[in-house]
Amino acid sequence: DALPIWLTREEIQAGVSRITANYNREQLWFANESLVVLLQARIRGYLVRKTYSDRKSYLKKQEPFAVKLQASWKGYKQRQIYTKRQRTLQENIGGIIKIQSWIKMRLARKKYQERLQFFKDHNDEIVKIQAFLKANKARDDYRTLISAENPPLNVVRKFVYLLDHSDLDFQEELEVTRLREEVVTKIRSNQQLEKDLNLMDIKIGLLVKNRITLQDVVSHSKKLNKKGKGQADEMVTGDKQGIKGLSKEKRKKLEAYQHLFYLLQTNPTYLAKLIFQM
Repeated sequence: DALPIWLTREEIQAGVSRITANYNREQLWFANESLVVLLQARIRGYLVRKTYSDRKSYLKKQEPFAVKLQASWKGYKQRQIYTKRQRTLQENIGGIIKIQSWIKMRLARKKYQERLQFFKDHNDEIVKIQAFLKANKARDDYRTLISAENPPLNVVRKFVYLLDHSDLDFQEELEVTRLREEVVTKIRSNQQLEKDLNLMDIKIGLLVKNRITLQDVVSHSKKLNKKGKGQADEMVTGDKQGIKGLSKEKRKKLEAYQHLFYLLQTNPTYLAKLIFQM
């Protein structure tokens, strides 16, 4: 059987003192809880800042290696993307070329249409500007030709056709111009006579159908006869005066013009080309 254990006085005093000290310490902690919390917060802040500073210092020391590692990784990813994109483009190169050609063609056509429309909208102004520039250039070249002692070759080449002309050539050119105007006048007169004859035919048809009186037809016929006689008299008078006053060379020219008029009357193609030229 176990014997009962009795506590001594010293053990009891030590136990009471320990409990009292614990109680006093607990009460002290409760009384200074805010200070303890503040102290803990500051210690933890210090420790966190120290850890952060150490980590930052470590990263700063390792920054070149980190940058190289990041660059290598980014380069690897970009090379992968580029290789994949390049493979896709190579597999569809035919379609890409067609799309590029269509786009370029559309842009070129659009630009051409806009430029052409601009020229159409300003056609009159462009013609005037071109005529003005050409006239100024020709005027300056001619002034250079007549005033300079040694005019440039390109200026002389432009006016070389004027160097062979004489007064006789000028007179002949005037004569040709006059005859050309006379031919045009005769052609227009013949056209007017044809219109009058057609109108006469219409009036005769109306007379047959009793639409107009005989007096209207007779009056129109007289007017037509007067025009024909007057033109015939002018042609005969002009021919007589021209034949008397012509020299041997001019008679040859007159014969040549007679052949020309004969061709114009017998072949309508020459007459049409002559009218378009005038």
